[in-house]
Amino acid sequence: MLTFTCLRCGRCCKACLFIPLTYEDFYDWYLSKCFLPILLTIKESNIYTEEAGIEWAYTLLSARHNVYSLIRKILEKYNVKICEEGCSMFNNVYNYCRIYRRRPLACKLFPFDNNLRVVSWALENCEAIKKGLVRPPPDYVIIAQKYSEAIERTYSNKNVLDKVENIRKIVFDKVMRRIITDKYDLETLRYLLFNIVEYG
Repeated sequence: MLTFTCLRCGRCCKACLFIPLTYEDFYDWYLSKCFLPILLTIKESNIYTEEAGIEWAYTLLSARHNVYSLIRKILEKYNVKICEEGCSMFNNVYNYCRIYRRRPLACKLFPFDNNLRVVSWALENCEAIKKGLVRPPPDYVIIAQKYSEAIERTYSNKNVLDKVENIRKIVFDKVMRRIITDKYDLETLRYLLFNIVEYG
């Protein structure tokens, strides 16, 4: 069986792909005190959430979101820099993911979906796929099953969603209140991150 080997080209990270997040992602970040990705998440509704039968999903902020430039501007005012293009967790200077070891389950599974099919974007753009490395290695079966269960658990249970929101609010209050001293900016950022649902 052929195995997939990431060539670290960074194309998928720069492509602003939709990355549905799970409670497991948030909980892992919270326990490890990896707070930046928790802060830079937003609710999004698009064709993929419709196909999955859910109203919206949490995703990492990226340059394709309408509010991204404003969020970047507010954070940079307080010396918190995030990527100018692509995913907010991507370092476009050194071409690597800032949270690679703790990247979301969706990213660990990429370029496959939870049914172990190559996602359409990867068929056209992933260099490793173009080189014929199209079969998922054995551990991807476990990741895919875990991801499917995590998506179901996260978005079908209000108690779990409440736990995610609680994690987001705790981290926001703990980190942002220390960084941002301007009340207007703090309230604006809170509104953008917690109240806006982006439509893709």
